[in-house]
Amino acid sequence: MSNQLTKSIRRFVSEDSGNMAMMCAVVVVPLLAAAGAGLDYAHSLKVQAQLQESVDAAALAGAGVMRNGGNSSAAQTAVNNFLATFKGADGNAPVVTTVIDAAGTVKVTANVRASYV
Repeated sequence: MSNQLTKSIRRFVSEDSGNMAMMCAVVVVPLLAAAGAGLDYAHSLKVQAQLQESVDAAALAGAGVMRNGGNSSAAQTAVNNFLATFKGADGNAPVVTTVIDAAGTVKVTANVRASYV
């Protein structure tokens, strides 16, 4: 009986006719994880590009106010009003930091959450 069991185990281990289904089942999980990670990364790059465009335009709006004789608080208001319409993935507005130096240079930075809710 032991000899019969050994032969059955060897035949089972060396059999390769059903391996395709097993290999597909094993490979599907990492492929789905990689596809999901790729989609998340592409989405975050899209949000980053949109935010960069909005921040650039807001900085130009603030600089335009400064150039036309406005003060730093008016420029700050222009920047905040411009970026108030931008919404992140979680529906909240970005966290904006605006620095206007004595020479009238406007520097704007913004952070927004770029994940699925």
